[in-house]
Amino acid sequence: MRPQVGMAVAGMYRRSSPNTARSWPPISSTAPRAVAMSVYVIRAFVKMREEVAAIAAILRRLAEIDKTLLVHDVTLREILQKLRPLLEPPPQPIKPEIGFHVKEDAVRYRVRKKN
Repeated sequence: MRPQVGMAVAGMYRRSSPNTARSWPPISSTAPRAVAMSVYVIRAFVKMREEVAAIAAILRRLAEIDKTLLVHDVTLREILQKLRPLLEPPPQPIKPEIGFHVKEDAVRYRVRKKN
């Protein structure tokens, strides 16, 4: 005896998903309304499958972009570390003092103490 939601596969039972278009019961009546509803349900399942596939493709693409951004991020950090010293302003040059300056040895003057 097999379970209702299973299929015999090499002596083992494999569960099929209950939420698929194939698991939808066949049309029991040939009424136009029943046929229309069955077609509507099948189309809904097909649309859901397409959307899930699209989401999976988007997630794969986002993972690829994330990997490339990580590589670019490392490269940009290296470039920034090399450019940072160049971006700092140069040190201020020592300005000469304004005025008259004698570049001779100073003469010692004796100051006599008055007794």
